[in-house]
Amino acid sequence: MMNDREALIALNAVSGLGAGMIHRFLSALPSVEEAFGLSPAAVREILDRWATPAVVEGMRRAADGKGLAGELAEAGRLGVRIVTLFDPDYPAILKQITDPPPV
Repeated sequence: MMNDREALIALNAVSGLGAGMIHRFLSALPSVEEAFGLSPAAVREILDRWATPAVVEGMRRAADGKGLAGELAEAGRLGVRIVTLFDPDYPAILKQITDPPPV
């Protein structure tokens, strides 16, 4: 089970799923983690025309946590820290733009 921060990192790793689409999940769901429990039809309803088959399939695959594990491992290997919208040290100025980078 992922927390919201981890779910945001996992969503960010889904190929074809951009910041605007992730913000659609943030506004439509009480918890980002819930994005991974959605049916393909629900994903299409939230993302509308941006819910390509590749995005829907990428989300299904990301639900297993392997994408998250890969992102965290790569960050560790590179010695970088992942900062998300949910972190207190996320740059405040970025939060002021339309569709700020979620990660």
